[in-house]
Amino acid sequence: MVEIDEDGRLDVRRFDFYVGICIHYDGKKTLTSVSGFREGVSYEWMLNFMKGFLRCRGNVVDHKVLGKIILLQGDWSKDVQNLLVNHHHAERDQVYVTELYNRIDMSG
Repeated sequence: MVEIDEDGRLDVRRFDFYVGICIHYDGKKTLTSVSGFREGVSYEWMLNFMKGFLRCRGNVVDHKVLGKIILLQGDWSKDVQNLLVNHHHAERDQVYVTELYNRIDMSG
């Protein structure tokens, strides 16, 4: 669902938030980080919501650069994207998935 304004340009101000899902590979382990929820959404509540549906482990980390993020063990990118869209926490256009293949310190 892309909206075009009167001048034929893409309306990028359509959403007030975007959810970012990033997959981190460090050789042995895979982590999925989720961030960018709209204001007022509790990250702890969202973590429990995701863990309940996905049956995985995870925690909320207050990262010094990225802010609050949810870390899930394993590659849950497509499942988290579908979960957020199907339960009306975000539209498909608001969720983007990226991958990082290098080792990243997610300890905060």
